[in-house]
Amino acid sequence: MYTSAMPKSLSLHKLAYQEAIRHKWLQSEQNGYDVGDQAVQEWYSLNWILYTRYRRLEHLLGHCHWSEFEPQSFGVFATSHNFDQALLDRILDRLCDGQENLDVINWALEWNLDIDQVVRILESFDVNGTRFEPETPQTD
Repeated sequence: MYTSAMPKSLSLHKLAYQEAIRHKWLQSEQNGYDVGDQAVQEWYSLNWILYTRYRRLEHLLGHCHWSEFEPQSFGVFATSHNFDQALLDRILDRLCDGQENLDVINWALEWNLDIDQVVRILESFDVNGTRFEPETPQTD
């Protein structure tokens, strides 16, 4: 766990919804009329998967604490010196580019990389832990 004071938790769902509403507003401005909730759904279908992966990375690096991810994983990549930094960076780039675990493993095998370390990094990132359905937050 990250040793510095834990920052206030943010809601991934709430901020994603704000992004979707911003997208709706921009689409409405471009079209000259209110495009409705279709634009909100469009934002989610185009962005949700990578949006959650980037938020997961922020959480693991200790940049932002997201309430949807487990508190004990906050800052794990910032404080863990058990990973080769260059390998970690290359794997994170691939994951944030939309690649899946199997893609990364195949890449690592092709380049004769330390597969045990690759698997440990993938387990720490937990791509499957970012797969959850978006929720529309209740307005206050």
